[in-house]
Amino acid sequence: MKKIFLITMLTMMTLFSSARNFYFSTSGSDTYTITQAQNQSTPWQTLRKLTQMTTNSNGTTVFAAGDTIFFKRGDVFANGMANGYCSAYWWNVQGDAYFTAPSGTPDHPIVITNYGDPSLPLPNWLYPTASYPVSTWNSREGRAVIEFSGVHDIVVDGIQSNDFRVPEWDKANPGYTAGWILGEPTRSPAYGQAGCVSDTNLRKQFVRRFTLKNCVFNNCIYGIQDCAMWDSKITHCTFTNMKSSADTAGTHDIMAGTMDGLCGFNLEISHNYFKGAWGKSGRIGSCGGLGGVALDIFCLQDSRICYNTVIDCDGFIEVGNLDHNDTLSGAQRDTFAFNKIINCGQFAYIHGSIGDPFAGNNHHLSFWNNVCISNNKDRFIGWGFGKDVYGDGQGFGPGTQQPWWYFRDPFNTLNVEPMRPTVNTTRGSNIITVSTNAGISIGSVWFTDDDNLASIAYKTVTVTNINGNTLTLSDTATRTVTGYYPGGLGGFYLPVSNQTWSAPSNGAWNNYGGGRFTIQYAGDAYVHGNQYDTLFDMRNNIFYWTTGMQGLYDRNRFKRNNNIYAPIGGCRYPSVLGGTLKSGERIITTKIFVDTTASFPENWNLHLVDTSYGIGHGLPTPNFIRDFDGNLIGSTPSIGLYQQYNVVSLPCTSFTYGDWSTCNGSQFRSYTASPTGCSGTPPLDSIQRTCIVPPTPCLFTYGTWTTCSNGIQTRTFSYTPFNCIGTPPLDSTQRTCTVPTTNNFYYDGTRTSIYIKYNRDGRIRITNLLGQSVANIRYSNARNGKYINVSFLSPGSYIANTQGMSIIFTR
Repeated sequence: MKKIFLITMLTMMTLFSSARNFYFSTSGSDTYTITQAQNQSTPWQTLRKLTQMTTNSNGTTVFAAGDTIFFKRGDVFANGMANGYCSAYWWNVQGDAYFTAPSGTPDHPIVITNYGDPSLPLPNWLYPTASYPVSTWNSREGRAVIEFSGVHDIVVDGIQSNDFRVPEWDKANPGYTAGWILGEPTRSPAYGQAGCVSDTNLRKQFVRRFTLKNCVFNNCIYGIQDCAMWDSKITHCTFTNMKSSADTAGTHDIMAGTMDGLCGFNLEISHNYFKGAWGKSGRIGSCGGLGGVALDIFCLQDSRICYNTVIDCDGFIEVGNLDHNDTLSGAQRDTFAFNKIINCGQFAYIHGSIGDPFAGNNHHLSFWNNVCISNNKDRFIGWGFGKDVYGDGQGFGPGTQQPWWYFRDPFNTLNVEPMRPTVNTTRGSNIITVSTNAGISIGSVWFTDDDNLASIAYKTVTVTNINGNTLTLSDTATRTVTGYYPGGLGGFYLPVSNQTWSAPSNGAWNNYGGGRFTIQYAGDAYVHGNQYDTLFDMRNNIFYWTTGMQGLYDRNRFKRNNNIYAPIGGCRYPSVLGGTLKSGERIITTKIFVDTTASFPENWNLHLVDTSYGIGHGLPTPNFIRDFDGNLIGSTPSIGLYQQYNVVSLPCTSFTYGDWSTCNGSQFRSYTASPTGCSGTPPLDSIQRTCIVPPTPCLFTYGTWTTCSNGIQTRTFSYTPFNCIGTPPLDSTQRTCTVPTTNNFYYDGTRTSIYIKYNRDGRIRITNLLGQSVANIRYSNARNGKYINVSFLSPGSYIANTQGMSIIFTR
């Protein structure tokens, strides 16, 4: 066994030590060999070649764990296969010898990234420009760029799919490139619908430990579709300007979502930027003719969707599941936290009305610390409905480049707008009579249905002539209608408000299905999974809207705590809460955010004002330790995106200390607290401590140095204070010295006398260097030139001259 393990390890080491780089560029050639493609000067050329290198008919593949595949920046790769629903494939289908795409390992993933001039755009993957049948464009998957399926440990970093071949402003016509497919959802063996089940053996076509980062998706029908992922991550990616598919009836419409049909386990979708996920959509169903959300969730479980910015999407989240009879499927135990949602109509739509086949078993969904804002720049509800709010032609109402929105939800029976005419028409006639022609003009768009109520096949007609209250239509009517239109099926749907088009179907005055600004769902009894006490847990969020919509419901299994609601202003009707406040919740219509002067809320400063109730009043959010800015969250979380502290109760996270004072049994030091004005003091032992008083050192005072004798001088000393400790250094009381030799006699013991020559007459005295007289010799009568016997001196002593006497050596 040990031998087998050793061989395996050696094989793996050899494999990873030989990890290779492969290159793709549109200036290359698919005829280059595998060896040549590992050189930047001889790269492969097409996405078709990428597929060939991963799905070979002989069951072998080229790429291996640890390899990196580089695509050249600035190149556009619209050169994959054009006769299928994907341009390129990276498939590993169990039991199929042809589809054997490789995988990496956790430590050595296969990486797909870019190379070349960093100032150039990311390499661009598109569906080919070759002809493709328009009739198949309504397929959910049709014209996808690439599909990864059944593989694991893949990293895609820095690739884009940006379809420049269709105008960004066009939200009515379909896009061309669809997007990417990451995994395929499992078919439930019990119910045969697409879902994701707990049996890991049934996740064969999922992708696992798949990382998508720093990628860009623009002008595509969707960004990511299916998203059947497991232990995977989508982070720091950009999704903008999603398109409709060609199907505007609603049967196969993907509805311009950035991530469509999310299925998976343990996903992290974080730090992404979503904008413009909306387009013309089907006239039947809940989308009201405007399709597109940032996240369309089928069966997502135990996942984190956090720190994302979502702007101008027709909703942040939509949750539903066709596999609703399978209790293992649905959105369960997911957390949506610290997301910034700006002008997206509403926060979340959860399927679950009576008879809704897309209800799903959704429970224990957490919505924490999100900020959701809707003001007059919201094109989906309120004052900005349908307008080109960004000046880029992406409107759908009067005065915009594409005034195509005319839908009124046929199931709505609550609409009681003014100027609604009574309509009289006969089957097969293009002439109708209305009670008033106010608000109707030539070119007004109407639509009607046929007699088959099950199919709900709508027919579009326009007003071609007005003669009083008699209108001529562009085509014949398909159904007999007489009397006031009751709002049920059948008859004509007349755009009546704003002169030529309909008002939003989502306003508070038009709440089909109980639409709300926060989370829309019909009721606890109609949502699968109602055996659980908690379907949704919403805490620490801020909802700010001025668009005349109701805010929320009262539901038993909808847990709400410590949220802030700001229903400010209104559209046709005032913005209202619509429900009862729960524990820790507040309605606040005064200033909440630091700065809201910019026209677009994405440019507001969404930090809380210093006096805000939201500071320090949030509930704990398990497994989240950082706010939207990446700052650590304290023990008392704030409400909203940012961890903040009130000036009054602001705790001090630092202290700066001075020097310790002189010890007198205790020591102290000063400190400066940060930030200024905070409350709190440092620990006592950091500003005060006991200490031992050191003994008093002596202060010394010294006398005069003695005369040099035998090469040594000394001096006396005294000390203060009385009880001090210490002695002076030895060199301060004793030192070596040298006697000057000029006019001095050094007696070495060999001489018997010295000759003294006086400088003047008079009494003299000869002393040694200690100032002592040399023996007892009287010199009072000494005369100049006299010899003095010095044999009595000790050898090595000096005789110094005094009183100006000269001492002259003599033998």
